[in-house]
Amino acid sequence: MSLSSASQDYERTIYSVSEITNELKLELEHTFPNLWVKGELSDTKVIKGHYYFTLKDERAKLHAIMFRRDVEKLLFQPADGHEVLVCGQITVYQPFGRIQIRAFGMEPHGKGSLQLAFEQLKDKLQKKGFFDVANKKSLPLLPQRIGIVTSPTGAVIQDLKKGLFSRFPNLDVLIYPSRVQGEHAATEIARGISVLNMLGNFDVLIIGRGGGSQKDLWPFNEEKVARAIAESRIPVVSAVGHETDWTISDLVADHRASTPTAAAEEITPRKEDLQEKVSTLVDKIEIALVRKIEQQKQNLNSINNKIALHFVHQISLMKNALNSKNKRLSTQQPAQVLAKERLKLTRLGSQLVTIELTERERTRKAIDTLSAKLHALSPLAVLNRGYSLIWTDQGKLLRNTSGTKVGNHIRVELSQGELDCRVENIRVKNGQ
Repeated sequence: MSLSSASQDYERTIYSVSEITNELKLELEHTFPNLWVKGELSDTKVIKGHYYFTLKDERAKLHAIMFRRDVEKLLFQPADGHEVLVCGQITVYQPFGRIQIRAFGMEPHGKGSLQLAFEQLKDKLQKKGFFDVANKKSLPLLPQRIGIVTSPTGAVIQDLKKGLFSRFPNLDVLIYPSRVQGEHAATEIARGISVLNMLGNFDVLIIGRGGGSQKDLWPFNEEKVARAIAESRIPVVSAVGHETDWTISDLVADHRASTPTAAAEEITPRKEDLQEKVSTLVDKIEIALVRKIEQQKQNLNSINNKIALHFVHQISLMKNALNSKNKRLSTQQPAQVLAKERLKLTRLGSQLVTIELTERERTRKAIDTLSAKLHALSPLAVLNRGYSLIWTDQGKLLRNTSGTKVGNHIRVELSQGELDCRVENIRVKNGQ
């Protein structure tokens, strides 16, 4: 071997494969530490929570990986064919000597990730029946205990409390404090629904917050909140944002209110309206009671008339029979006929007595039955249970304190006797 050849061998630098791939890795990561790449997703697969995929365009492909901790932050579900923007770092996967991008984030290209996530979850839950009307629970007519899941410091809770207590001041309201915006808000909202269900004894639950952007309202679009609503044994009212804002929670809930204020108005009727309905029903019951008593009186008179006609008919038949026998007596031996007819007369008399006693007993039982029914329907039966009726000087039934005033004379009707009284003082209960 020549000297020149030996010199060239001496100056040659030899690298291992690992050294080359490592140098390429360091150089690429230094040159492209954080960049956005646009491409179409293909060959997507998930292994142990890590997301492996390929970005491609019409002329090239680039392998990519997104680790589980970053996958969990995605708001939408990537799939083959999606046009996306991927944020990441160019690196080399040394075991294969392959250039790839390590993705930190991903967004749909051309459509916001929030809107795409909303549409994907909506389609998924709709197929599973989360929005079916048949699964929705009815709201109570008059809730006594209400649970609220919302921020305890926002304006929403003040609007809810004002709306609820102004319509029904004696409601029992329990607030479960929860964040309604941000990374952990959905978890806290779902936990609040579950905790209130475990506590029980609630007639209805309200979840909600005020208006905001789609990102602000996003906790109410997450699947964990939707499932908590669907699994709730207590009816849930969703009151999120403004009237034009729609969330997944609105679609799953048993009732959707356009605003938190509207929620308070829709689940609690005005106390005055209920009192008016009760008064109307009482009047209808009194009218029906009077009609029923009159009808029973007519039925009793009809029964008495039928009994009287029956006795008249029986007596008439017996008279005709006696007259017929008397005519035949004249053609027979007087003594024998007389004895025979006396015996028959005695038998007929016994039968008449039996018939009379039977009819009287049947009539007595019918009258007792009707009397019991009349007594049960009569207002006097209420007096026998310890209640009383109070009448004004004008003969009107006194229903509440507004019908009289201090110094007026009133008449108190008891089950036995009456009392003449004078109003010394009037105490008005709350809400009356």
